[in-house]
Amino acid sequence: MIPATHENLVRAYEAHKEVAKNGELLSHKLIKVYAAECAVKACYLKKNGEKDTKKIAKKLQSYGHDFHFWLKAINAPRFLKETPGTENGFAISDLHQRLRYGIPIPVEVEIAQMKFIQGIIDKIGKQI
Repeated sequence: MIPATHENLVRAYEAHKEVAKNGELLSHKLIKVYAAECAVKACYLKKNGEKDTKKIAKKLQSYGHDFHFWLKAINAPRFLKETPGTENGFAISDLHQRLRYGIPIPVEVEIAQMKFIQGIIDKIGKQI
């Protein structure tokens, strides 16, 4: 894994967010998920006084796309800890793979999960 600095994650968050806001294609949605990931990981580094991801490499390897883990770790607001779709077998941690590979997901689940992702961008993005 290539270590990323807090600054790298913030720049990636901003770039991904900017690209994702202009469309509704699978690729735009995938980039939006990555923007949210960069936001929570940048927030984690900031809250834990870390300059880069070197010391958290094992966590990244184990929990890379696991929004539940990262949101809990940064003590996110409760509404961001309750991820939609999980009750139907569609884990939010799998959303990026479903988008990346074009694997179908029920429309109502995708809409709810993308609103959840937007909530991360809106709320956590302000804390990085």
